[in-house]
Amino acid sequence: MRTNIKILILFILLFNSCQINEPTNNDGVEGYPTTIYSLSDTELSVEINEYRKLNDSLICTSLNEFGYPEYDLAPCSNRPILREELNKDESVLINLAKTAIIKNQKYTGVENSDELSIRRTVDIIGCIKCDGSNEELKTIKWRIDYNNQVSMGYEVFDTEIIVFLDNNGVFMLGGNWYSDIVVPSNNLYTLQQVKETLVGLKRTIYCWTNYEIEITSNNLPNEARKVIIPYKNGDKIELRLTWEIIISDYEYVFYIDVVNGEIIKEMQLVIC
Repeated sequence: MRTNIKILILFILLFNSCQINEPTNNDGVEGYPTTIYSLSDTELSVEINEYRKLNDSLICTSLNEFGYPEYDLAPCSNRPILREELNKDESVLINLAKTAIIKNQKYTGVENSDELSIRRTVDIIGCIKCDGSNEELKTIKWRIDYNNQVSMGYEVFDTEIIVFLDNNGVFMLGGNWYSDIVVPSNNLYTLQQVKETLVGLKRTIYCWTNYEIEITSNNLPNEARKVIIPYKNGDKIELRLTWEIIISDYEYVFYIDVVNGEIIKEMQLVIC
């Protein structure tokens, strides 16, 4: 009887020891990936009404299904064009754009305007006198494109914010940043492990003549960066931390989740 009890105790100790040392799926990745769910029709209708009220209906763009400002020119097609030469200084226009972004932080996700950096500005030319031979062209609008969000040192793709202005101020706003992004730190795929998963994969390259490639270890880079990809998965967006693996020989790129090694996105960089 005592022998059986000793065996049972030994078995329990061994079992518990295995349980303690076994890594869990949530080890270091609790709450990952950050997930944003689409709004119901009713919820979205309420948010759109609040958005328009907040902006006195001066911004003609609307919200997408997730409640973010949508870069879609269609809602602005009925807005009369202000045919006046733009008379505001660049610094004034930039300040107006930042003010609008922060005013709408519930929708844009931007809480600190100092984190915004400009990628480019564009003068938009139009006629202020549009009478045939007497047509006079001037800058009547300005466009500002802001760089992608950077969160905890990682670039977040597809988070460019675009603003259009005229002499009346901001009239178009599109794009958003994300809040409370969970970035995993433990039990991650290393660059070497990710590269090993790609060896042997075949892809079609679209060029003047389409051709198939097979990835070998010689094609793979020695260095790579990590970026965050907003991965649309059905009715939700998952913010995935990925390795960006660029196959320079073929101008092809893979984005691979650092937690599970899944290919989140891939594309040919240049179509010849």
